[in-house]
Amino acid sequence: MRILGILREEKIPADQRAVLNPAQCRELLDRHPDWQIWVQPSSVRAIQDAEYVAAGCFVAEDLGPAELIISVKEVPVDELVPGATHFFFSHTYKGQPYNRGLLRACLDRDVRLIDWELLRQNGKRIIGFGEYAGLVGAYEALRGWGLHRGTWSFPPALELGRVAALKAELAAHTWPSDARIVLTGVGRVGHGASEMLRAGGFREVPPTEFLHGAEGPCFTVLEAEHYVQRASDGGYDRSEFRAHPDRYASALAPYLEVATVYLPCHFYAEGGPAFFTAADVLRPTNRLEFVGDIACDIAGPVPCTLRPSKGNDPFYGWDPVTGSEVSLGTPGSLGVLAVDNLPSQVPTDATEGFGRAFIEQVWPQWLAGDPEGILAAATECADGSLTAPYAYLAGYASAIETAAPEASALGGRVEDALVGAYAELERLATDSAPATFDSVT
Repeated sequence: MRILGILREEKIPADQRAVLNPAQCRELLDRHPDWQIWVQPSSVRAIQDAEYVAAGCFVAEDLGPAELIISVKEVPVDELVPGATHFFFSHTYKGQPYNRGLLRACLDRDVRLIDWELLRQNGKRIIGFGEYAGLVGAYEALRGWGLHRGTWSFPPALELGRVAALKAELAAHTWPSDARIVLTGVGRVGHGASEMLRAGGFREVPPTEFLHGAEGPCFTVLEAEHYVQRASDGGYDRSEFRAHPDRYASALAPYLEVATVYLPCHFYAEGGPAFFTAADVLRPTNRLEFVGDIACDIAGPVPCTLRPSKGNDPFYGWDPVTGSEVSLGTPGSLGVLAVDNLPSQVPTDATEGFGRAFIEQVWPQWLAGDPEGILAAATECADGSLTAPYAYLAGYASAIETAAPEASALGGRVEDALVGAYAELERLATDSAPATFDSVT
């Protein structure tokens, strides 16, 4: 008997999603009677343990016997099963310092790590939650815009919990005549956001019509050729922009003179241009009031995205004069949405969509022995070593992490060091000789 294991989500803050819902588990069990599905018990998951049992799954704490173990978010180090194949979003392939220990633990425990984010076919990702980020992000941005204006309020997406409920809430609202939204990005995130806006009563218009007299409520979707241009001559070449984003400048300014809300849903290439600046927002012609940064690239192309916010406190304000965070609704500020885990606010729907992609795109590859090499290309490490495509992570994975000493172990050393530093500064201040690095002992 072969076993598929579903790990509970334990990363903090708690996530209610899963990779498969009970109906999808039943579908797999009916198709493959030589398989069992073991599910770790969870008090946090949106789907109850009993629902999985009713679908024919086994609830088990120990998933050690499983052939593969699937989960959504990063797995706590202590929950990694030695020698097992784990699928999850590891957030390590870019060398993210906060997850170095996780990759190191996968190597130490001989874990085969397959990262959902790296599963691609013909260069395109085959599984993800991007559509749900767009759906929830568009809803939350419109909710935040109303709160920023102080004119309307909707229930939080987390409270409604289902995509259909979000759509119904927006559809029942009457929008102001200046409700004009510009959206950048045409991938899954952008498609989800566009779907939510259409459901809410917004009309999609071409970029040219948006700039020249489109009547609201409406929105336009910009591809890269519309929102960036080559700095040298104003041209655009898709392959050049992907390879050399530093050669390009933002062309978004005209749209900010029309739009009241901006939804960044694009992929940001490191080194690319800032899409707008504080000076753009401070121009008398600027009409932008709210930015729903669904892409949520901190220190990226959107200057008002200062930090990620949380699902239960998703909004803040940005003062373009000082560049600092202020309270939502502060006069002269932009309202900001910057939640980096938006799909978790509709956990049941997000699980359904992700599970369908797993069944249709990933599961057949596993059963057939990975004939297209899709799983191998997404495998960061196995049998205690990094795989060839990810050998560049060797330095990152082997870097020494030094734990901070306990305060009690420091004794009076900090105080002694400060006293010594002040004494040295006073000596230098009264020294008649010119200050040089050599004068510091």
